[in-house]
Amino acid sequence: MNKRLLLALVLLGAVANVQASSCDSCDCKATSQTFFSVRPQFQGSSPERVSLWRGRMDDRVDGYNGALQATIFGGKSSQDDRFAQYFFPNCQKCLVVAEQEATEGIDVLAQHLNINTTDGDFHSKVTIDPQQSVVGFGLNYVKGFRQDDEGRGYWLSVSLPIVRVRNEMNLCENVIDDGNGVLEGNALATAAGVVGNATDAFKQSGWKYGRINDNCDTTETKLADVEVRLGKEWVKDEMCHLESSIGFIAPAGNRPEAKKVFEPIVGHNDHWGLVFGNSDGFEIWHHDTKDMNLRMEFDLTNMYLFESTERRSFDLKNKPWSRYMLLFANEEAAQAANTANDSFAHTPGINVFTRDLKIKPRFNHTLNTAFVLNYNSFQGELGYNYYCRQAECVKLDCAWVEGPALRRIASQNGVTNRYQFINDLVENEDDLIGDYSDNIIKAADLDLESAAAPGITSHTIYGALGYNSSDREYPMFFGLGGSYEWSDDNTGLDRWLVWAKAGVSF
Repeated sequence: MNKRLLLALVLLGAVANVQASSCDSCDCKATSQTFFSVRPQFQGSSPERVSLWRGRMDDRVDGYNGALQATIFGGKSSQDDRFAQYFFPNCQKCLVVAEQEATEGIDVLAQHLNINTTDGDFHSKVTIDPQQSVVGFGLNYVKGFRQDDEGRGYWLSVSLPIVRVRNEMNLCENVIDDGNGVLEGNALATAAGVVGNATDAFKQSGWKYGRINDNCDTTETKLADVEVRLGKEWVKDEMCHLESSIGFIAPAGNRPEAKKVFEPIVGHNDHWGLVFGNSDGFEIWHHDTKDMNLRMEFDLTNMYLFESTERRSFDLKNKPWSRYMLLFANEEAAQAANTANDSFAHTPGINVFTRDLKIKPRFNHTLNTAFVLNYNSFQGELGYNYYCRQAECVKLDCAWVEGPALRRIASQNGVTNRYQFINDLVENEDDLIGDYSDNIIKAADLDLESAAAPGITSHTIYGALGYNSSDREYPMFFGLGGSYEWSDDNTGLDRWLVWAKAGVSF
């Protein structure tokens, strides 16, 4: 068969396969991604931080213009199968894993996961249900200074959240045919560490990265990013206020290591950042005889996160989940497989396609709007929060060193083939194999976008109720609140959060 015609048929078949398994819904904006960046809690303009907190440094008459609040919060993501589509290839919610390509609807060829069974007809279905739960404790201190005759001045704010994050993939495998168990009695297979199912494959010791459902290291507890701001009050009276601020984010959390898919991260992935924004509000109604009024409050925080190096995994272009495909690290390894007549020799792709990358998160913005009702010592707040974030910009930290090549699953020993996919043997491509040098993976073949967190938008509604104990030397307040956040597509995390807070003015 003509070589060009055969290549066209191979590529056409791959495109058709992707289109057939892709999700037509707008819910699936991102798929086959390797990293998910979660919006941290207790950040600037977030409901759990700003609710019931505005203006507290002025509560003590003739005081030191300072206030401190402490907030305990906790929450969990809601069940959403769109999240599985974010990590799985081609917007799939369930993966068909099989040793034989003829299996109907196959998504992953089992041999790429180092699955080899006695009968060679393993077949299973794999699902995931990624979940995150958090608990945390946040401190926020604010101190006013250099006030003028009208009470306007400057203020300094410091925020310190301590957060415990727990992430779980909840992988579930329904084995339809176990292939009579893992292949035994073959020294080469044993040396290669072959496994008998997908559950074992995703936590096999030979994989340094990209593991799923490994019960180790599912939680991370750390001081998250420290935020310091300097603010200026422009307008300040009983009817309205306007202030601006600028500051920085100092990373104190952990940095992504790519050992697990959906690894727990505290903070903004260990990036320094610049923050600036403004806060304003005004009274829209008051009662003539009762101590009651209704206010409208706005809080805006803009954040720019600077470039930093993180370790992440990535795919090859137009090859979803190719990070899990088998390969040879270099031509010498392929030749050694031929010499030893070793049909199980390989290097896990995930160990090669995980590198240090330069990540630039760029801008994110948070806008909080709220109605605040004050009645005697009670305060109620009902609000809406909007969050958006730019897509990350990603590039290699070090230049790609050529040498690795995809191993041809349909052949024995050290044969390579750059045209295969994780769900396709591409058996009839003898004219396309060529020499090892023809199949070496180039820098242009790398899909670094698969390692980037995409741009997102999310919406949050929340409510809070508080009590002010102002008839004391050091006024105090207490409050409870709750929120629910959702995204229009699968780039954001749908979740709920509750909090309790107390503060003192001095």
